[in-house]
Amino acid sequence: MAEAQDAGFDHLCFVTAVDWPKDEIEDNAAWLGFTEEREVEDPDDEEDEDATETVPVESKGWHLDDVDDGLMEVVYNLYSYDEGDHLAVQVWVPREVDQCSVPTVSDLWAGANWHEREVFDLYGVTFEGHPDMKRIFMPEDWEGHPHRKDYDLGEQQYIYREDGIDKVTKDAGKGW
Repeated sequence: MAEAQDAGFDHLCFVTAVDWPKDEIEDNAAWLGFTEEREVEDPDDEEDEDATETVPVESKGWHLDDVDDGLMEVVYNLYSYDEGDHLAVQVWVPREVDQCSVPTVSDLWAGANWHEREVFDLYGVTFEGHPDMKRIFMPEDWEGHPHRKDYDLGEQQYIYREDGIDKVTKDAGKGW
């Protein structure tokens, strides 16, 4: 990432994670019409503006065989003010919470501090070397990371204040 900063990418727009198991990607791709082959507009046919061609999905950037259910993706979106260019950096990490970590970039871009905490809180990705790696949205004693696909939506969690009064009652299956 230091190379990206040295190359002039002086602004970190955001950091996020993607947890989308392969079977869900395949289901959504089929729903969107991306199957083994599909018809697409043929921009090379100048005579017929409605011309289409049948092409393999892979030729349009879909590579479902590359998706690994054991991995999650951390995405950094960077911007260069001088050049006006965007750069997306994708890092694959193991899905297991105890192994799901990448080095922090908060020492390179100060704005990464809160973005990394958000990704930690919602996805469980730990950023090694982060100066304040703790939850930012959910209560500190909350179990699990709600944006992960393996998060149990049927489980109820109760969080109590020190005085014993119910602070939050959550039934994830029905909302707050």
